[in-house]
Amino acid sequence: MSPDTSSDGFEKNPATGGVNMQGLLACSADDSAYEVTRDLSTQLPYDAAPDNGVYLKAKRYEGDCIAVFTKSVGDFCVAAYGSLTVLKQLPPDGKLGAKTFRPSLTGNTKRFFTLDDFDFARLPSLKDLPPTGTYSEIVTRWQGPVISLFIDKNGDQGRRWTPEPEVGLPDYAADKAERWNMDMFVTFTNDAFANKKDAVLALLQYAIDVYGAYVDGVRWVSGAGQGQGYWAPIVFLGALSTDSSVVANVRAATENMGMYEDGQNVQFTELHQIGVSRDGVNPIWGGFPGGSSISDGCAGGDSAGRGVYWANYTDATLRDTRKKKTCGDPYRFIDGPAEQPGSEYAACCSTGIYVSIGLAMKIWPEFRSAANNNMMIRFADRIMDGAGWWTQPDQCAAIDPRESSECNPYTAGKAASTCQYFGLTWGHNSNTNDCVTLAEAQANNWGDGQTPSPRWTAQHLTGRPTLDREKPGAELWDMFAAEANGEDEPIPAPNKPFKNQ
Repeated sequence: MSPDTSSDGFEKNPATGGVNMQGLLACSADDSAYEVTRDLSTQLPYDAAPDNGVYLKAKRYEGDCIAVFTKSVGDFCVAAYGSLTVLKQLPPDGKLGAKTFRPSLTGNTKRFFTLDDFDFARLPSLKDLPPTGTYSEIVTRWQGPVISLFIDKNGDQGRRWTPEPEVGLPDYAADKAERWNMDMFVTFTNDAFANKKDAVLALLQYAIDVYGAYVDGVRWVSGAGQGQGYWAPIVFLGALSTDSSVVANVRAATENMGMYEDGQNVQFTELHQIGVSRDGVNPIWGGFPGGSSISDGCAGGDSAGRGVYWANYTDATLRDTRKKKTCGDPYRFIDGPAEQPGSEYAACCSTGIYVSIGLAMKIWPEFRSAANNNMMIRFADRIMDGAGWWTQPDQCAAIDPRESSECNPYTAGKAASTCQYFGLTWGHNSNTNDCVTLAEAQANNWGDGQTPSPRWTAQHLTGRPTLDREKPGAELWDMFAAEANGEDEPIPAPNKPFKNQ
């Protein structure tokens, strides 16, 4: 193994989790993420120990990057990868590896999966399923290595780490999530397994890589689109796995999804973004304030993130300005984002993906069991069959109509610094650590004696919304959802989101 250019490198068991450094590419676009001691191409000849280590080599893309959403990516993108596994002993399948998957790219603890670890008879077999891809395309896209697992400095949740562009994967994670959903549904056809086997194994190989990063502690929690698409692959793995410990690990991803206050066990955007209303009944959309590692920028400002929510709400309602576009309702009554429920990232970059996941849960019992998440399927049901976004009932008062266009409840970190009535007739009540309720707003003379309005009542269940990244779920919903099992599997309710309640 040798580098092709001075930019190319290779790394053993590429670091993930809280480590935001890499040794795969040295590029001026982001030298801060490159650490020469991780780049084994600077240490040749290298004596590789027989310890099941996976060595990953990256080749720099010489053309212009197509990561158009991320200016910082610049000319720092990957053209191709190569991998080498140095085994400690022969693979466990007794077939010299013919039935063994490559172990996960990341982390020092390697689990070897073999074909015998999966029950492929569990795959759905649907008639009249419209084609959304071919088996050979799926193999090209997912058999890997596809290392979109780095976070933070290492490429905006992986955009620059998606090979350009021959693999056929988009660089934006939300687009990649839609592509995964489309390809997963291709394997749900009633075609003979022998015909789709290579495609299923390619999806599983990628799922094994994601599962390894998940076990290694990686978090994908951006509330926009950059963190999408990592939960469904491990659920796919769990749905096919015959190993109860693997299934338990996959199911455990959901078990602490409601712990937004500290939230240290929330690793996936999908589970961070679909929460449960304060009455424990309704799924609601949006990033919630919490521990700094999962807040998605919604934890700043006054009162544990409520300041950011109200700043975004005020910018939108008074000045028609959109900023963060991902913050959910911190009081857990209604869908987010703050700018208007169901707008921005809710419509463009997440909900369509969740509809596809929800449909897979309805169609495939083992997938639903591995997902361990009734809120996700209820959310998809409500969006598609309940007809839209949830904004009622809401006990929080809307902005007081007397506020000037200059009102900003979060300026230089101080709540109500330029608003006359914030905290009195609307916004956050610091005495109760809750929103100013409709009753409190009326008592405090909201609108100079007017009847207080909730925030977004006109947006409640106005119809099945138009979504992006909705394939194939929205296209197939009416064809297959009605035939699927609609009963909820009994799953314990999430822990209550806020410590003060």
